[in-house]
Amino acid sequence: MSSEAPSVSKTTDVVVEMSPSNQSKYGSDTWFGIGKISNHIWKELSLCAYPILLETASGVEPQMFDVTLDSCTHLCQAFDTTADGRVSRAELTMGLESKGFSSLDACQSYQELIDILEVINAGAQVVTPEQLSWILQRVKLEKLANSAFFDIKSYDNECNCFKNSPLTSFIYNPRESISADILTVSDQRNFFLKDEHHTNSFSSKASVHWIAFSDVVGLDGDLSRCSVAQKNRRIVLMLCLRFRLHPLSLDRVLNLDWETPKRYIFGRFDFLILPVYRLTKLSRQSMDICERRTKTTHSHLTRHESGPRPVPFVEIEQCQVAIWNDRIRWNELIHVQSKWISANLRIHSNEFDNGKSPSMWKDASAEPIFSGVTGQLEANYSMLRRGNSDWLQFAIFEAIAKDLANVVNALRSLIEFHQDLLHTEESHYATNNMKMIIALNDDLENLKRKIRPLRRIVRGLADDPERNGSIRRYLADCDEDINNSLLDMEQMSVQCDSLKNEVRTYKDTRTNTMLFILSMVTTLFIPAQFITGLYGMNFYDVDHQQSSIPELTWRYGYAYFWCLILLIIAGTLLLFKKMKMFPRLKR
Repeated sequence: MSSEAPSVSKTTDVVVEMSPSNQSKYGSDTWFGIGKISNHIWKELSLCAYPILLETASGVEPQMFDVTLDSCTHLCQAFDTTADGRVSRAELTMGLESKGFSSLDACQSYQELIDILEVINAGAQVVTPEQLSWILQRVKLEKLANSAFFDIKSYDNECNCFKNSPLTSFIYNPRESISADILTVSDQRNFFLKDEHHTNSFSSKASVHWIAFSDVVGLDGDLSRCSVAQKNRRIVLMLCLRFRLHPLSLDRVLNLDWETPKRYIFGRFDFLILPVYRLTKLSRQSMDICERRTKTTHSHLTRHESGPRPVPFVEIEQCQVAIWNDRIRWNELIHVQSKWISANLRIHSNEFDNGKSPSMWKDASAEPIFSGVTGQLEANYSMLRRGNSDWLQFAIFEAIAKDLANVVNALRSLIEFHQDLLHTEESHYATNNMKMIIALNDDLENLKRKIRPLRRIVRGLADDPERNGSIRRYLADCDEDINNSLLDMEQMSVQCDSLKNEVRTYKDTRTNTMLFILSMVTTLFIPAQFITGLYGMNFYDVDHQQSSIPELTWRYGYAYFWCLILLIIAGTLLLFKKMKMFPRLKR
């Protein structure tokens, strides 16, 4: 540390300033309530932290990234031998070692930090829980920021590589809106390693900060090991540290692809895990073609008389979204979205050919998630811009419900197409189509099972008394939309069962018709068979050297035989006509 003693400012927020020589050499940043501290202190302290393994999600210990005030308070209580609410230097050293640090006594920067804290705390070499939280937060962030190009192993040859996931920051109020893409390492350092007052450049304090981390690879547990997945995990950890998110939420986000929809309350944040389903780009184009075909159909024609319909191509993709909403100040919302993947429906199987080849999932998802929400932020004094983060959360729910409704409409269009096809082909309806209807029914059951928790989450938010009454009414409307989608899926399941029964009916009718025809033919030829068998018996009078059946000796016996047979057949046919049995053949 410099020979010049640090000075304490006279402002309400205590700020410790380093000597001018240190500031010019290393640079310094104001870090919350600790003060303006030289950057080299944070960098050298980060070298004392254990390496952070980013290869897999299991290599990350969430408790090591718990910098919440409650956690640091418990940590101080655990190592506070004097029970005065503060920890001494020796106690601080033990507490930091329990959080993944080592060799602190040999670190000169650690001594400099203790000296600065002594000035802040009026000469006492003690640390408060809040200061401990700031120290852990800043050093862990510095450790992760310095690992941007180091300690990341490349497994790109072992898996499919993806492009970097976009991290975007939106800050808005009724009059202004600013968005910034945080792409480079320099952008990330400016975003994560600055005081919170630097993240909001508005003069108005009534602004909302939305941090969106979309299309993230590496949230599938230990499956993704490519460099992009490791970088994404690093950003998730930095988000957790920067905004002091609960470690349990961090653990769930690192395994987001396998999590079920649920709502938690962790400290000041309302934490949600939501499923999102939508149509792929090719499927949306196919639905537009089907919709235009339906609109151009003459109104006086029924659906079955309007000619052949285009084959609807239904392909559904899904992702998981984790949302943190500040339920104390309602001015901060963070969402992390996993990579778009196939919804893994049975109708996506190559066994069923709907006229188009399946699309590549990486190319199908051209439109970003919640693009409609970002579009609303561009309108000045819009309802979204005038509201707090709860209104932003409602807009996200509304977008999810709208995408779900489009999926339901596409599935309904597919069922209607097969209804028309069945009524056209009847008993000739292909067996492969029948299998697809069975698969579609199973897919509907799976979708209902996954969507019901989403409705329970929205219903719980709508019934939350801590929320404003107006937003609760909007959430109730969103809950109704999701419920309508569930009811539509229930109805489509019934339609699938009806289609299966109708196919069986057509098959049974065709079988019965074939059996009826065979029975008629048999009935027509039984008299001829009887007469033929009667006169074909070889009875012969040996004494008189002649046949015992006199008709066999007639000159025109053969002609008489056929005349008799034709008369019997004609009589039988007249009997069938009188009994009205021929109309059954037309069915």
